[in-house]
Amino acid sequence: MTTKAQPHLQNAGVLREMTPGLFLCAVIAATAFSISHLRFLSAVSPALLAVVLGIAFRALLGEPAIAQPGVRISMRQLLRIAVVLLGLRVTFAQIQTMGLSALMVLAATVVATLAFSFWMSKLCRVEWRLGMLLGSGTAICGASAIVAASSTLTARHEDIAYGLAAVTIAGSLSMVLYPILGILLELDPHRYGLWVGASLHEVAQVVVAGYQLGPEAGETATVAKLVRVLALAPTVAVLGYLAQRRLRGGPDQPARVQLIPWFVAGFAVMVVLGSVIAFPDWLLSGIQSLVSFLMAMALAAIGIETDLGRLAGKGMAPLLFSALLTIFIAVFSLALILLFI
Repeated sequence: MTTKAQPHLQNAGVLREMTPGLFLCAVIAATAFSISHLRFLSAVSPALLAVVLGIAFRALLGEPAIAQPGVRISMRQLLRIAVVLLGLRVTFAQIQTMGLSALMVLAATVVATLAFSFWMSKLCRVEWRLGMLLGSGTAICGASAIVAASSTLTARHEDIAYGLAAVTIAGSLSMVLYPILGILLELDPHRYGLWVGASLHEVAQVVVAGYQLGPEAGETATVAKLVRVLALAPTVAVLGYLAQRRLRGGPDQPARVQLIPWFVAGFAVMVVLGSVIAFPDWLLSGIQSLVSFLMAMALAAIGIETDLGRLAGKGMAPLLFSALLTIFIAVFSLALILLFI
């Protein structure tokens, strides 16, 4: 009898050990969502707010020892689960609506931006992990790409926090400027929407900037952005491979690498499921809300684990690097659209 009860007792003990940290991250995430509804913070994502609140909590109160196990789980496992569920947002039907020329523009923009970030991080003397985080966030989907890439890059907590802040600032400024530039450049709704979807960072920023110039522009921008999210899986896999090669000392010291992390494979599976199964809108909406909350919990945990002194020590170079990436992706994607669309 005692032997049979032991696994249950162990599970209960693990759950009790995790609860304080999970509860702390959930409270911070809920607070971030509440604050994001304030009018003057409507352009700031709950993910970034969760990081800031987590950093503030650590700076003021430290990290309670009792919360550490749950914080670790939030930072690692909940983050991966959120990335998996993110795959349900993209379907093959959305890809088909874009057309071959638009798909080529999106693919070329992602690849060129990642390559540019890799090259420029050396010239700007930005540490390679942080450079790749900023490149992923700019090229693909902002915070989601940064947190997904951070797992395979074994990035430091302060790198993730800095990357989120830099990409959010650049994307928010772009969100305001794009409608103005679209009018000045006399872009038609389709071209403008494609430009927004191909180059702005966060989905929310794309929706806001796209619909500023009408429903056709908004719909095109949103679909283009969601299709761009598909680059998340191959990008994370490649970055993970490059990171492990770098850590092992290069190609002359081969290492056993996990080309496709389980959560990236799960993301791809969700894309397929969402494409072949007609899930009801209410379920997809609920899953999207869950993804956003899990992401906020994970980022709250990252904030709690972030040393504010090390974060400040990064200086202005990565922020300027992020601005350079934002300018590059905007100019490069617009040039392709004007030439081929």
